[in-house]
Amino acid sequence: MTKQPASKIPAPTSIGRVLSSEATEFLFGCADAQAGPLRLGSFVQAETGASLGVGVVADIRVVDDAFARQLVAGDAKPDYIQEQRDRRLTPLEVRALHAGYILPGGEVLHRLPPRPPSALEAVYPCDAERVRAFLRDSRGGWNFSFLSILIAAGASNEVLAECVWQAAAAQPADPQSRFRQEAARELTRLLSVDLQRLYSLLPQLSA
Repeated sequence: MTKQPASKIPAPTSIGRVLSSEATEFLFGCADAQAGPLRLGSFVQAETGASLGVGVVADIRVVDDAFARQLVAGDAKPDYIQEQRDRRLTPLEVRALHAGYILPGGEVLHRLPPRPPSALEAVYPCDAERVRAFLRDSRGGWNFSFLSILIAAGASNEVLAECVWQAAAAQPADPQSRFRQEAARELTRLLSVDLQRLYSLLPQLSA
């Protein structure tokens, strides 16, 4: 656990709101136009009671849309389809796995939050500064404990790999490859009983 004043990191613009939540994950909805750089493995944050929960995107699904079905069945021109993409609020459902939380005083805990976020709670992307604060340990290195939480919650190899790559990208340029190497060592320890999975995952962490 580390201490980092969460209040000193400015909150970005909301990208959606919580639809449902449980102990290990939460589902939030957003418009395609709001999603921005959101992708598999992205870090997101939402209030979880008195704390700030941090999650990792594990799935992104385009919700069934009756109007889109009409466009597919018809013979719409490409320009018209692009216009509809730009103007309409194409709905997305995003599933995020809990990775930890930050207490009001700034203490970072890599464990499941005491309670999941409430319905309609705003969800925000984590910028690079937030990601670095979440992963920093008390000695100035990195804390990879969140990986065990993701694995226990059923994160796929693809989610783990994308999460590591995006966390590495949030670091200064020089340590990025070292970050991936240390993450790979931690994953090797955590998955030592499942060598088949480990051998499939490790190549995804190399440049």
